[in-house]
Amino acid sequence: MSFVLFLQNIRNATGGIFDAFMLQLSNLGRPLEIFLVLSFVYWCIDKKTGILMSSTMSSSLTLTAGSSVFPCTTTIRGSSVWGSLGIGCKKCKSSLHEKILAAESLFLLSLIMISRCYLGVYSLKHVLLSFGFTIFVMFIIRLIFKHVIRDDTNPKRSKIILTLIIFVFVLIAVVRSGLSSGLGLFIGFTVGALLDNYSIRFRTGGDLITKILRYIPGAILISLFCSFGDDLSVLVLPAKCSDFIQSLFISFFIAYIYPVVFTIWESKTISEKSRKIGKAIVTGICSVIILTGMIIIGIATYTNRSTADVIEMARFIIDGDEIFWKETGEDTVKEEDLGIEIIAHRGYSGIAPENTIAAFKRAVDIGADQIELDVQMTKDGVILVFHDNTLSRITGHSGKDMHARCRQLV
Repeated sequence: MSFVLFLQNIRNATGGIFDAFMLQLSNLGRPLEIFLVLSFVYWCIDKKTGILMSSTMSSSLTLTAGSSVFPCTTTIRGSSVWGSLGIGCKKCKSSLHEKILAAESLFLLSLIMISRCYLGVYSLKHVLLSFGFTIFVMFIIRLIFKHVIRDDTNPKRSKIILTLIIFVFVLIAVVRSGLSSGLGLFIGFTVGALLDNYSIRFRTGGDLITKILRYIPGAILISLFCSFGDDLSVLVLPAKCSDFIQSLFISFFIAYIYPVVFTIWESKTISEKSRKIGKAIVTGICSVIILTGMIIIGIATYTNRSTADVIEMARFIIDGDEIFWKETGEDTVKEEDLGIEIIAHRGYSGIAPENTIAAFKRAVDIGADQIELDVQMTKDGVILVFHDNTLSRITGHSGKDMHARCRQLV
């Protein structure tokens, strides 16, 4: 907790001039940025390093789903990708390149971890625990790669052992936390990598132009899906398994669907006619997805609304609900006509420590209509603004219950 307070004192002393920078650093651990880096490595640089990244991330997120001990998913994702990149840089022919890439990856990872403490999201203890657990999982996966997957002495036995490991892992994950998003990532990446191994076995080679043309369309599709996936899923998916199915799809897309696409696209062994048909189908699908995204963004921009609001409007149209489109005397429906208000959850907790004066002030600054906060009563009747029943998640101090006396907590 002292480290977090130290960072907050620096933050206050500097007037928050590093807030935007730290927020951007923290964003490097978000799903979109992580998927873009992972897919670039997996498609264009080194497939084995990409598999290590995806395996570590999906396994760690699955095992820590709902955990209060390893709550920092941003650190888990960042450690999986940037840590694996540092290890994978051993593939570089030059030792200097290897050292530079490893140093850059670890330095960036350390900045992401510090940003989580600087923004007051997690304590140093939880960030380090999440980091340590991810590195441990990465070590176990590397052992499995070395002694099971790459064991050429008895391939049949290796396949049986690998199948049993995957089955037991999925079974434990389902029993422990149900259909979590981490489990969706694990199944999607695992099934995709296995299908690739038994079918296309795509190659990451090619000149710079080939790699750029290979990566950009896939990156655009990933960006669109990450941007609109949550909102679109409410139209077709049940709420209980929405995160699981979204994670399953995007991981399977990265691991298998898109590699099949660019393998056919770049292949010189299939007939020209078949390749043209394949290119036409792929181009058509990509065009529809990109056009849909552009329409949603255009409507959102024109009506000064979020993309989620535009998709919600589409859902009302599909359902035939005319109440949503009541006459207002104007071309667009205003938020006040719908009774929509912006409520800051525990203040602006994404940029300042939750349930603090700083978070409340930031919420006022961005024009929030209301501020939601949590209160707890100590044993001696003192009211505190705090969410959890214990201090462990926010302060890093375990064993202290909010129902103790106020002096004991302070």
